[in-house]
Amino acid sequence: MTIIEFFKLQAKNLNKDVKTIYINEDGYYDFKPKYFEDIYNILYDWDFSPQEIGENKQQFSLMKAQHIIAQWVGCKNWSDLIHSSNERLELKKSLFEHRDDMFYNGSWNETFIQSWLLYEEMYLSNGKFDDSAKLEIYKQIYLKENNN
Repeated sequence: MTIIEFFKLQAKNLNKDVKTIYINEDGYYDFKPKYFEDIYNILYDWDFSPQEIGENKQQFSLMKAQHIIAQWVGCKNWSDLIHSSNERLELKKSLFEHRDDMFYNGSWNETFIQSWLLYEEMYLSNGKFDDSAKLEIYKQIYLKENNN
């Protein structure tokens, strides 16, 4: 599966999970998500309320799911994501796959942030902070890969 296919699948899965909306026995909107356990938070972050989706006041579509996935990984929109370099796509895929690992107690792991800033400064001083450099930094400080 290519990385673009991976992101297409994530958007489809998000769209499927949103469509599992139902009214529970207490009269509240609920979901039966299969892929995204944090569906409420995702929808909230992108200004979709379950009540509005449930009452068809807001139409949720695959295109909106694609937009959410693209923004989730730091792109302006879906087009920006699918036209990214291979290195940028690889970095964004790994960040997406490890999204729960990077947070604890609701905030970014401070060690990760400080390490990233040190490497960024080093690469910027050499004028080489392109997508390849970002991917290399990410692999070294987060995935603990060493290419020696």
